[in-house]
Amino acid sequence: METKRSIKRAKEAGTVAAMQVLANHWDGGLPVQPQLIARVMGVHVVVQEFAPEISGRIERRGGYTWIRLNKTDNDKRQRFTVAHELGHFVDRKDEDFEYVEHRGPLASQGSDAGEVFANSFAAELLMPETMIHKLLQSGMEAKQMARELEVSVEAMVIRLESLGWHR
Repeated sequence: METKRSIKRAKEAGTVAAMQVLANHWDGGLPVQPQLIARVMGVHVVVQEFAPEISGRIERRGGYTWIRLNKTDNDKRQRFTVAHELGHFVDRKDEDFEYVEHRGPLASQGSDAGEVFANSFAAELLMPETMIHKLLQSGMEAKQMARELEVSVEAMVIRLESLGWHR
């Protein structure tokens, strides 16, 4: 198990990395389009059949990168998977690697720095803090924001809580 300090650093680094990607590849429109951002960053996104316990995978070999999504997942889940896998892509830079994303209780526990980085990256990419503050100021509730940002209500509530917003 990694230290709390390294986990905290991974979370912060994931957020900063996503802010940089947004600054370079986002036009400010909603919802953020992670598949378009992936394409612009040279990452190929494909949808394919996987076992139900797998939400996706990323593979980088010889300078080429593919994100593969489970075709049975809904659009919101696929958007999160692309954003999460892009986090791995940014974190691992130019080295060859492969991650397979399994569903289950251990997947979101927050005990692996690489997964914490990718989750933090995905949260900031899909639900940018600056945009959340604007939506809150406009009077939107979590359910409306989730619809606007094309994320699940559960993801939106978790994001709001992580930013210090409480009902």
